Amino acid sequence: AVLAPVQCSPGHPSWRYSSSEVVTPRKELHRDKSVQVLGWLCYSLRVAEQRHVIHMWHKKLFSPGHLPLMTQDDQGALQIDYPIGPSDCYYLGYLEEIPLSMVTLDTCYGGLEGIMNLDDLTYEIKTLMCSERLEHIVYQIVADASGTGPAFRPDHKEDRQSLPPEVDVSVAPRVISRMLATYPSVMSALDQFSNSMYCVYNNVTMCIKFLLQISNMVDSFYKGLVLNFWLIAVLIYDVQDPTRMNDYNVPYGPYARYRAATFLPYGDPSTSFIFNRDGPNLTQFESELYVLCNSPFSLV
Repeated sequence: AVLAPVQCSPGHPSWRYSSSEVVTPRKELHRDKSVQVLGWLCYSLRVAEQRHVIHMWHKKLFSPGHLPLMTQDDQGALQIDYPIGPSDCYYLGYLEEIPLSMVTLDTCYGGLEGIMNLDDLTYEIKTLMCSERLEHIVYQIVADASGTGPAFRPDHKEDRQSLPPEVDVSVAPRVISRMLATYPSVMSALDQFSNSMYCVYNNVTMCIKFLLQISNMVDSFYKGLVLNFWLIAVLIYDVQDPTRMNDYNVPYGPYARYRAATFLPYGDPSTSFIFNRDGPNLTQFESELYVLCNSPFSLV
């Protein structure tokens, strides 16, 4: 199979919170039929006047104690440390009796934080700070139709690899995910924060929390492709950007060249991404096709 980064929606939606409510999740004993299952977490909570039961299991995003954190010294030079935090608090799960539901949560900070997808609804759950009863806030997230814009550049041309005319897809065997699960693949990744994004939080710990939560969600999406998203390093430009960041050409832009030339002692990742507050918008950048593990296009 050939994987390519694509944009699937007809427009780029703008997301917003449509409602919120305070809930108190209650820990339950996880059971599968009549058999108690070890290694799972189970919580019940009421959302939109309906009781839901969350079942989730632990997953790994990185090796415990071996995830380098790269920041900058006073002169902007890179320095490496390892104060990332716990690695055993990330979970993937589902909502009981709701087919195709998905839950991506972490318990790294004493409560539940993450995303719940059920039916056509999406909720974000966060711990309510300073609550003595372990209360949480649940936000419903909806797409703002009025905020939809173009998903492609005006000169975009869709690239499809068609099957040979002799192939009859109507009789092709369907391979179910359980058969593919025997052959999982791993995509190593580097998370990066530009200085403009660091200035939004002005706190390295908060930047790390944001990046790990995003990585947790990305890993959950790739699980459906039997692909594990394995984080090998976090890079935060907390003093200054190393070069001009508004040229998004890959691999010939200034940051892409800097990233390719920088010596990274932990190895070369399969892919990496950088968060930049000021761009790019969808008319300034378009991903190259068929380059997921093909350096140098997979660098940023």
